[in-house]
Amino acid sequence: MKQNRTLNDAFPIVAAALGNKLGVKVKVGGSQASTDGKTITLPAYNLDDPYYKEVAWGYLAHEAGHVRFSDFNEFTNAATRPIRKGLVNILEDIRIEKLMVEMYPGAKFTLEKMDEMICHDGQFAIVGQQSHFVAIFVFAAEYRCVGVFWPFKLGR
Repeated sequence: MKQNRTLNDAFPIVAAALGNKLGVKVKVGGSQASTDGKTITLPAYNLDDPYYKEVAWGYLAHEAGHVRFSDFNEFTNAATRPIRKGLVNILEDIRIEKLMVEMYPGAKFTLEKMDEMICHDGQFAIVGQQSHFVAIFVFAAEYRCVGVFWPFKLGR
């Protein structure tokens, strides 16, 4: 537990340092990760979960990828309806994670841990034989572009 407390204390400091480098503010707290290109918001650190440190770094890498590589004006122009917003966001997530892994190969591990936790918590659908073709496409695109593979996503 002491190691988690130390990491919990260090995480906001390291996140803020990365934010300064990217020219954005970083806030730790709340229930989900997001960015508007000016502020990165990260979920509160879960002290009770020994695996959460990788998840927290995954959130930070993912949102930093949006700040570094996403064009927020283009996203706004493309996301004219909820369905388009969802699809554009999915494809943009895949694109920026690929770029982050290319630039920072160590980010692959933390991005995988983040996605595993999202799947485990039910925030991300598990792909199986009866899945909608869009879900299968997204899984295949993410695997092909980022090289991330989670067997339980396939329902194994």
